[in-house]
Amino acid sequence: MIINSVGNTVPPVFIFPRARLHDSLMLGVPPGSMELVYSPHSSWITGPLFLKVLDCVKKHTRSSKKDCIILLMDNHESHCTRDSVLYARENGITLVTCPSTCSHRLQPLDVGVMVSFKRKLCVSQHDWMTANPGKVITICDVASLTNAAYQASFTAKNITAGMLSLVYGHS
Repeated sequence: MIINSVGNTVPPVFIFPRARLHDSLMLGVPPGSMELVYSPHSSWITGPLFLKVLDCVKKHTRSSKKDCIILLMDNHESHCTRDSVLYARENGITLVTCPSTCSHRLQPLDVGVMVSFKRKLCVSQHDWMTANPGKVITICDVASLTNAAYQASFTAKNITAGMLSLVYGHS
């Protein structure tokens, strides 16, 4: 999930633990979402996948050496690879990382939006389970359940509130 200081978003990125992407995994995603697959065993972000995310950021923000952006993020090892730093530098993206123990307080995304998103996702999952008694949520349901929570949480109001909480020290 990626936001900016005026309340806009870059469409979300979904990483699936699969060898190949199947169309059924992306049913009901937020418009413009990016899908990535890692391996049949993991859905963790890696350095090569993060390069694809940076490319998505560049495309949506139209960043360049003449029109730079700042990307504030945690310092997960996948974000801090040599390839990521070089790609960012060449494409007008200044990478700024927070210590992993502080990101829940310092990142506007965590402070202003993810709390709401997690609550809405829980409600979305509960509603689905109530409407589908005896069934389990599968990986093919994740995108559409996420979409409802995403649309309700990633609003300009929530995003700018997160930014303001950093400026004024509220959370």
